[in-house]
Amino acid sequence: MDQDTRVYQVGTLPVLRVLRGPGEGAVLVLRGCHTLGRSQTCDLVLADPGVSREHARVERGPDGVEVVDLGSTNGTFVNGRKVTQCRLRHGDRLQLGGVVLEYREGP
Repeated sequence: MDQDTRVYQVGTLPVLRVLRGPGEGAVLVLRGCHTLGRSQTCDLVLADPGVSREHARVERGPDGVEVVDLGSTNGTFVNGRKVTQCRLRHGDRLQLGGVVLEYREGP
């Protein structure tokens, strides 16, 4: 008996996916405001010594998604450029310490 494979789109929420570093493969679905860092209280814990305890914040608002550096020691980079605040676009790469994340809009 032949069965068809069906693909369903569950939603179109933006996500951050860990591409390289501790937590590789982890995905954070962006539903509002999320903190990234080494602290266990962060929404996405990045256990890398180059990442500050509370390194950056990612905010999803009506105009899109922005990353905001929270005064981190080593800085926040988007596509290789150091930023203090930056609107994210599909496919952007974020680097916090030795961790590289990719921003995706939808699945």
